[in-house]
Amino acid sequence: MEFDKDADGTWHQSEFVVFFLARLTPLIQKAAQSMFKGIQKAAGNKLARGELQKYLKRQSWARPVSDMDEYKWKTVWSQHSNGQENLTNETFFAFFLARLFPHLWYKSSVADRLGSPTASPSSRHNMLDLANEKQAKGSPKEKPVAAVGVCTKVINYHTDYVLFVRYSSDGSMFAAACHDGTISLWETKNYTNIGTFKGHSGAVFCCFFSADDETLVSCSGDMSLRLWDVKTQKCVGTCKGHKEPVRFCSYAENGRYLLSASYDSDVKLWDTTDLDPGELVEYACIATATGHKGRVRGCGFSDDCKTAASCGDDKTVRLYDVPSMKETAVLRAHTEQVFCVSFAPDNETMATGGYDDTLRLWNYKTRQNTHTWNTAAHVFACDFGPRGFLSSCGDDMIISLYHVSQKKLAAQLVGHTSSTFSCDFHPNKLEIISGSHDKTMRVWDQQKVSERERTFC
Repeated sequence: MEFDKDADGTWHQSEFVVFFLARLTPLIQKAAQSMFKGIQKAAGNKLARGELQKYLKRQSWARPVSDMDEYKWKTVWSQHSNGQENLTNETFFAFFLARLFPHLWYKSSVADRLGSPTASPSSRHNMLDLANEKQAKGSPKEKPVAAVGVCTKVINYHTDYVLFVRYSSDGSMFAAACHDGTISLWETKNYTNIGTFKGHSGAVFCCFFSADDETLVSCSGDMSLRLWDVKTQKCVGTCKGHKEPVRFCSYAENGRYLLSASYDSDVKLWDTTDLDPGELVEYACIATATGHKGRVRGCGFSDDCKTAASCGDDKTVRLYDVPSMKETAVLRAHTEQVFCVSFAPDNETMATGGYDDTLRLWNYKTRQNTHTWNTAAHVFACDFGPRGFLSSCGDDMIISLYHVSQKKLAAQLVGHTSSTFSCDFHPNKLEIISGSHDKTMRVWDQQKVSERERTFC
């Protein structure tokens, strides 16, 4: 086996990994085949996807595989089962690869989605082709791949999924919302923990700082929003009225309004001007939008606080006047659930992402979809940052950075080992924070990039 070398005569790091995996893969496949035969014998050769998941949960050696997210089960199964409901050796081996080599599994999913639909399973699953696809197909005329940012710090603190991360407006702190029902608070000079907020009785899906950074709002699976005094770390207010989990919340730049999006199909506006740090206040909803048909996944305010937006499972993005919450437009372009919406500081541009594997730019004043990126992965979150950047993240474990004005991919941040749920730009520095299903938070430096190799940490 031979590879092209760099000008200095050295191998690419990725090429060495490919060479190593080429020797290792037959051994892994042999072990997988042996285990598969045991399962076949125990299950009478009739094991469907749901039954396989239950079976693996009883096997200590396979629990990491059985605990894969349901959407990963469905994705891997659909890619490798060739339309058959019952288990095959190829499907079983695919689950091993998905767990042992998550980054290569993602490359497999990208190759299957972007490649020829008539490609044979053996060619699609060839690890050499998948791991070194760009080098194998490269040519002097091919456009250079995006640069890859460097992870400068990995924060292992939570024992459950980190669902959301957000910097304070001055960048001195960030907060992380966790599936275990807590919110952790961190200072950003040395990235040390300075507090934990406890009070929700369900998973905390989202949290935002007020414009003055004195208050933090959070929303939860317990169907409520809570407002916290950042200095005392005590709950000073609640918002109750939703009938199902509150999936997203957002603070307006004017510091007055809160917006919440819930699985009950409602989007609610709350007025917090009477916030008294000395008392626990329960705020009343001042307006409710009821246009969505199905779960509402995301919401947000424009910077001038005149427009609000929401998105959800009905594949629509809806715009509202603030504070009346009168619906002014329904934007239809996504073909699957829409997970996220974010406004740019120019009070004109908006971004949305969803389950249809697209990230879309909009002029929300003219209601036009101005650009679409095909991401080859579900987009769970998107966010505008300083210097004209837009970030997105999803089930490919990668944070992608885009130049909005140039409409191109600028960089990719690779290191998480499971789905990335949230990312946020530091307001004053070239840093990004991210939170993931792998239970970690990672800090990224946009300036330290490599054009030739991905940097894992």
